[in-house]
Amino acid sequence: QLQLAIDKIGYPAVLKPTDSGGSGRGVSIIYSNKDIIWAFDFSKQYARNGRFIIEQFIEGVELTVETFTIDNRTYFLAMSDKIKPNLKTRVATSLNYPAEISEEVRTKVRHLVSEALFSLGIKNGIAHTEIIVNNEGIPYLVETGARGGGGHIFHTIIELVSGVNAPVLLAQWLTNQNTTINEIQSNGCCYRFFNPPRGILESVEGMMNAVSFPGVCDIAIVKNIGEEVGNLENSLQRAGYVVTKGKDRQEAIAVADNVEKIIVFKVR
Repeated sequence: QLQLAIDKIGYPAVLKPTDSGGSGRGVSIIYSNKDIIWAFDFSKQYARNGRFIIEQFIEGVELTVETFTIDNRTYFLAMSDKIKPNLKTRVATSLNYPAEISEEVRTKVRHLVSEALFSLGIKNGIAHTEIIVNNEGIPYLVETGARGGGGHIFHTIIELVSGVNAPVLLAQWLTNQNTTINEIQSNGCCYRFFNPPRGILESVEGMMNAVSFPGVCDIAIVKNIGEEVGNLENSLQRAGYVVTKGKDRQEAIAVADNVEKIIVFKVR
C-alpha cells in the first residue's frame, strides 16, 4: 500500500505516523524506493495506532506563523523561516525572525493562514501554523492548530518579536476580559538549537560566557553527560538551545552564531 501511494504521489515523498505525540517523531523523507523499508521501520516505532500518512514533499522554505484572532480578525504576531540540515528527518536547527520573504509572498502566506483558520472555525484565540513556500513563491499549508507554538515560541519569542505578551493576551480572552492588540512590532529573534557531532556527551564548556553574552535571552543544555548527542531523529534529540534578540533579524542571528562559537561540546 505504501508503494502504491508513492506511485501516485511520486518521489520525493514524506512518511508520517498519524499519532506519534508530535516533535517530528517518525517523520522522514523518501527519496527513492531504496528508502521505503527504512522509512517504514523508522515510522512504525512511533505510530501509536499503526496508521500512516504519505504526502508529497515540497521543496522550499518552511515557515512558522503565530497568530491571534479576535472576532474573526486575525493578527499576525511572529513569522519565522526554518533552517534544516540535509537529513532524511529534516529537524530544524534554527528559527529566524522575521521570516526573510518578499512582501508578495508574505501577503500570500497571511491569506492562506487566515483562510485555514476561518475554515476550522477559529474565530477567537491563538493559533500556530506551519507553511512551506515552494521555489515559485507559492505557499502550502502543512498544519495549523488552535494552540501556541512549542518550546519558547508561545511564552517568550512572540513577545520578543511583536511586543505582545501572548500568555496574558490568551488569559484575558479566556476570562472574558477586554482583548485588544494595539501595536505589533517586528523585532529580530533567533531560536537556535545546538547540533554537536554525533557521539556520547563528555562535557560542555563555555556556558558561563554564553549566558552573559549581550542579546542572549535564554540558553540551556538539555542533554546530560553520558547521553547521545548529534542524532537528530526528532526535535526531542536536540542537545540544547539559545534564544537571542536583536534590533533586526541579522543582529539576532549574529548573536546566536557567536554563542555557538563560545560553547564547546566534547563527545566521544
